[in-house]
Amino acid sequence: MQEMLNLIIEKLDSLDKGQNQLVGKVSNLEQGQKELVEKVTKLDEGQKSLEQGQKELVGKVTTLEQGQKSLEQGQKELVGKVTTLEQGQKSLEQSQKELVGKVTTLEEGQKSLDQGQKELVEKVSNIDNRLNNLELRNEEMQFDVTEIRKTVHRIEENLPKDIEAILGRINKNVDDKCDALNKRVFKVEAEIERLNRQ
Repeated sequence: MQEMLNLIIEKLDSLDKGQNQLVGKVSNLEQGQKELVEKVTKLDEGQKSLEQGQKELVGKVTTLEQGQKSLEQGQKELVGKVTTLEQGQKSLEQSQKELVGKVTTLEEGQKSLDQGQKELVEKVSNIDNRLNNLELRNEEMQFDVTEIRKTVHRIEENLPKDIEAILGRINKNVDDKCDALNKRVFKVEAEIERLNRQ
């Protein structure tokens, strides 16, 4: 009987030990569960942080894409401006060629004007020479007319009236020729004055 009691006591002790061990294991399980909950919480926080970082990264990538698009647009605008500058340069080169052509034309026109002026000076010199010759001839003719008038005057004093009439007609013809010559001299002088004004 005593042995059975001892056996029961041993089993009870063993049960107490097993219960204590079980309580310890439950405590360990509870501690492990708490640690697991903390790890899961940390994992959730890490996942949230990763999601936030991913969102920030997506935002940065979007910003980079927008910046790239802006750079591409700026590059297109720059290419357009360069094209415009090239066209403007070509237009300036064309204008410069046209200007050089016009300057060449002006130089040729200037040479032609110089040549024309030389020819005009030569013509004016020729006209001056002709005018001088006409003046000399006019002076000679006036001298001849004076001599004729003197002769006519002497004849008028000595010859009858019919001869006097004939001499009067001669005198008139001489006066008409003098008038015509004076008119020609006047026209030549007017032409010289017009050429000098040009």
